[in-house]
Amino acid sequence: MQEKLYGRPVLVADREMVEQGAEAILEEARNSDVAFLVVGDPFGYYPTPHYVFGLSLISHSLKTHPVKKQSC
Repeated sequence: MQEKLYGRPVLVADREMVEQGAEAILEEARNSDVAFLVVGDPFGYYPTPHYVFGLSLISHSLKTHPVKKQSC
Protein backbone atom coordinates (compact mmCIF):
# COMPACT_ATOMS: atom_id res chain seq x y z
CA MET A 1 0.00 0.00 0.00
CA GLN A 2 2.79 2.47 0.87
CA GLU A 3 4.51 1.80 -2.47
CA LYS A 4 1.40 2.97 -4.29
CA LEU A 5 1.16 6.10 -2.15
CA TYR A 6 4.84 7.10 -2.48
CA GLY A 7 5.48 5.68 -5.94
CA ARG A 8 8.61 3.80 -4.86
CA PRO A 9 9.57 0.79 -2.73
CA VAL A 10 8.95 1.15 1.01
CA LEU A 11 10.66 -0.88 3.72
CA VAL A 12 9.00 -0.70 7.11
CA ALA A 13 11.89 -0.70 9.58
CA ASP A 14 11.10 -1.79 13.10
CA ARG A 15 13.23 -0.91 16.11
CA GLU A 16 15.44 -3.99 15.70
CA MET A 17 16.25 -3.14 12.10
CA VAL A 18 17.12 0.46 12.94
CA GLU A 19 19.31 -0.62 15.85
CA GLN A 20 21.01 -3.62 14.21
CA GLY A 21 20.67 -2.94 10.48
CA ALA A 22 21.59 0.72 10.38
CA GLU A 23 24.71 0.08 8.30
CA ALA A 24 22.63 -1.34 5.45
CA ILE A 25 20.41 1.75 5.49
CA LEU A 26 23.44 4.04 5.64
CA GLU A 27 25.06 2.19 2.72
CA GLU A 28 21.92 2.66 0.64
CA ALA A 29 21.90 6.36 1.55
CA ARG A 30 25.47 6.72 0.28
CA ASN A 31 24.37 5.67 -3.21
CA SER A 32 20.83 7.03 -3.57
CA ASP A 33 18.16 9.19 -1.98
CA VAL A 34 16.63 7.57 1.09
CA ALA A 35 13.74 8.81 3.21
CA PHE A 36 13.54 7.82 6.86
CA LEU A 37 10.04 8.54 8.12
CA VAL A 38 9.57 8.59 11.89
CA VAL A 39 6.43 8.46 13.98
CA GLY A 40 6.92 10.85 16.87
CA ASP A 41 9.49 13.52 17.47
CA PRO A 42 12.85 12.68 15.85
CA PHE A 43 14.45 15.55 17.78
CA GLY A 44 13.40 14.35 21.23
CA TYR A 45 15.81 14.39 24.14
CA TYR A 46 15.79 10.64 24.70
CA PRO A 47 18.28 8.43 22.82
CA THR A 48 15.64 6.69 20.71
CA PRO A 49 16.77 4.57 17.75
CA HIS A 50 15.74 7.19 15.20
CA TYR A 51 17.61 9.93 17.08
CA VAL A 52 20.76 7.80 17.24
CA PHE A 53 20.30 6.92 13.54
CA GLY A 54 20.13 10.62 12.72
CA LEU A 55 23.44 11.14 14.49
CA SER A 56 24.88 8.27 12.43
CA LEU A 57 23.86 10.05 9.23
CA ILE A 58 25.72 13.14 10.33
CA SER A 59 28.81 11.23 11.46
CA HIS A 60 28.93 9.50 8.03
CA SER A 61 28.78 12.94 6.36
CA LEU A 62 25.49 12.13 4.66
CA LYS A 63 23.27 15.03 3.68
CA THR A 64 20.10 15.25 5.74
CA HIS A 65 16.96 17.30 5.37
CA PRO A 66 14.76 16.92 8.46
CA VAL A 67 11.12 17.91 8.07
CA LYS A 68 9.26 18.16 11.35
CA LYS A 69 5.56 17.46 11.20
CA GLN A 70 3.00 19.89 12.43
CA SER A 71 1.28 19.00 15.71
CA CYS A 72 -2.46 18.58 15.81
